Amino acid sequence: MSKGRTSRRRKKRAERNKVEAEVEKKNILFQKWLKEKFAYKPTSLRIASCGDGGGNGVFARKAIPSGDPIVSIPRRLMIGVHEVTVHSALIASILAYLRKLDDEDLFLTTVQILALFLIEERRKPLEHGASTSFRPYISMLPHTFTHLLYWNDEELGCLSPHLSHKAANIRNKVTHQLDHLNLILLNMRRSTSSMTPFDDVTWKEYIWAWCCVNTRCVFSDHQASRKLRGGMRKTTEDNYYLIPFLDMLNHHPQADVQAKYDAKSQHFQLITLSMCHKYDQLYIKYGEHGSLDLLLEYGFVPTPDPISNLNDCIEVDFNQLCAAFKVDDPSTKCLLFEVIMERRLHEDLSFIIHTGPSWSLIVCCILLANLQHNLLKKTSRQLLALICSGKTIDQKPPQTGSSITHVMKGNLLEFVMKKLMETRRLLVKCGEHDSVQMTFLARYYEIIALILDQSRAFVTDECSQFAAVTLLNK
Repeated sequence: MSKGRTSRRRKKRAERNKVEAEVEKKNILFQKWLKEKFAYKPTSLRIASCGDGGGNGVFARKAIPSGDPIVSIPRRLMIGVHEVTVHSALIASILAYLRKLDDEDLFLTTVQILALFLIEERRKPLEHGASTSFRPYISMLPHTFTHLLYWNDEELGCLSPHLSHKAANIRNKVTHQLDHLNLILLNMRRSTSSMTPFDDVTWKEYIWAWCCVNTRCVFSDHQASRKLRGGMRKTTEDNYYLIPFLDMLNHHPQADVQAKYDAKSQHFQLITLSMCHKYDQLYIKYGEHGSLDLLLEYGFVPTPDPISNLNDCIEVDFNQLCAAFKVDDPSTKCLLFEVIMERRLHEDLSFIIHTGPSWSLIVCCILLANLQHNLLKKTSRQLLALICSGKTIDQKPPQTGSSITHVMKGNLLEFVMKKLMETRRLLVKCGEHDSVQMTFLARYYEIIALILDQSRAFVTDECSQFAAVTLLNK
């Protein structure tokens, strides 16, 4: 073995040991803080580095049988909007100011309050009193994220138009939250009644705190009946909680766990539904999310090996589908959309992993194929009624040379192939950049390419079996 290679391995090992030592140091302080501040000590679990840029994870010190809690967190350790107002004089004073102001356009949401709480704690000096500080918890949170809010212009340029639109919506939402928060802080500083001056929150600070809240909070409705304080606007996030230690668990799409709040013990518990072995990394499941949701909301895409994410699918835009079938008259499209809305078909126009086109998508394609050539001499509403009733449909009228299935297959296959080529071009573009973000994005595009390949096979090899007489019966 060459000296150069040996030197590189030693250097890499030394860097890994340094990272692990730093993690352990923070972990010791964090565990001490949990014990002293909240009387909580997770004896059967440990936090450790996952290596290879994977951040921290939670590992079992001993085997945990199926049906037992992996973690059981006391209610006093759950940080929600009500608890934050107790821990933070700043937030309490802001809400008091907003109540007194009584302006319906000036308010805070739960996400803004939790984010501001994290920023306030992060700004406190390290030597701040241990009895009130949350710094040991803050030190365990990620310093940065792979969320789209952190992507540079070159990385954002690798997004498809569909993803780019969604990313822009997220950025606009977060920007609006930050601007609104800083407006309130500015008004407070100008007011003589302000008790706790606080400098404007920067974009860097806010996206860090927002990502902490958005990617780590859990839902619990144990205080759902409790009235929000004045100065707050009710949102769907009002039952969000930051839970120190629990939020150190990483997501896995196949995690066999159940999360719940146990009213009897007043603990938030994560119950394992399968045996966990000693030294295993333990996981939580964020919900039944496809890879697109995980990329947009959490900033990562798990590897599909060895098991695919069964929630993965490709949503199909109705207007793009009409264009593929060359149905471009606005009034015709409008009438068709009304018809498919009556049966709620528009809710599931998608290609599904391992399944191919959804039933709704195939029905919509049949209707479009009929509109394209008027093969069956029926209106869309009449044809849809026949399909849903299971009655036989004459697919190849004597006066025409094409069946409706043939027309549908041809247009749908052309649509799939166009999408597949676009996805492969985006994959090549991702390969030009070396970053964790691009690894996740490429992984997402690979999943999309897989679904499109499967759908292509379905259309070319199987679709003939799904004539309007048989396929279109659910």
